[in-house]
Amino acid sequence: MKFFFEFFPILIFFGVYRAYDIFIATGALIVVSIAQIVILKLQNKPITKMQITSLALIVVLGGITLLLRDEMYLKWKVTIVNAAFGLVFLGSHFVGNLTIIERILSKQLQLDSQLLRRLNFSWAMFFFFLGALNLWVIYTYDTETWVNFKLFGLMGLTIVFSVGQAFIMSRAIKKQRQD
Repeated sequence: MKFFFEFFPILIFFGVYRAYDIFIATGALIVVSIAQIVILKLQNKPITKMQITSLALIVVLGGITLLLRDEMYLKWKVTIVNAAFGLVFLGSHFVGNLTIIERILSKQLQLDSQLLRRLNFSWAMFFFFLGALNLWVIYTYDTETWVNFKLFGLMGLTIVFSVGQAFIMSRAIKKQRQD
């Protein structure tokens, strides 16, 4: 249910885009994203910095998109968010004692610190790749292709990458058990 709630604004955007156009879909995305945060607040559930940042980008870039009638601003949100993730993951190699992945996984899994650092670096590069790929799709294809890429392509690539990371971790866990 949480997964559906998190992706609800994207699904609404996609559905409204199919029924109308990018500008009405952008307006719907802004409204649903604000409603999502309000619902979390009313239920006294935690609101993450990422949710607030994403909402701010949706409102600002979506608002500029609507104001100027230029879809390019909204399209760039994907690249900005992925570049920010990439910078945070990469920056965690240099700030603090643990990388993001080490902070997330070291309590649940006993994996080699070097492996966790490599996985963290892989995530950083993956986010930079997604941001660059988004730009390539924006400037190479039409809006309909970009909308499909945003929903299916990015999600599909993220799932495949996550499964690959899980496979690497499971191999490391098996190897540790054998040693």
